[in-house]
Amino acid sequence: MDWISSNIDSEIVEYLFNIKVRLPDKIGVYQRNVVPDLVVDFDRLEEQLQETPQMIAFWNMLLAEQKSIVVILERKIKTIRGQIVENMLEKAHLDKVDIRSNDLKEIINKDKLLLEIEARLILNQKIEDRVETVVDALCKKLDSLRSLAGFKKIENQNA
Repeated sequence: MDWISSNIDSEIVEYLFNIKVRLPDKIGVYQRNVVPDLVVDFDRLEEQLQETPQMIAFWNMLLAEQKSIVVILERKIKTIRGQIVENMLEKAHLDKVDIRSNDLKEIINKDKLLLEIEARLILNQKIEDRVETVVDALCKKLDSLRSLAGFKKIENQNA
């Protein structure tokens, strides 16, 4: 039994460790509970030594996908903000009215499309952080596996 499943409520484990990454176009969503991937199985050390670098590569690829989604959303937000400011300044100029920066900020902060994209950005940043945490944990697992395999080799030589 692993520490996470033994010590953390199953609903919390399901929420925190069930990671969903949206992939482009027709590929869909990759979803996985990562707890089993983080566990060291002493009976399968050599096999896990072979699997874990591949898992790290896969999760790094997912991380790259997630980072690109975040960058795209950040650019969309900047573009929308710029369009709102440009439209408001143009309207103010046509109406021969001065517009204050506080008024612009208030208008920008009420834009529904912008709020929706900002919410998506926050969600995708959270997913990015989770995927990065998985990569870090798998790298640490690989380091542990290497050490354990070395100890096992020494133990077998001494037996």
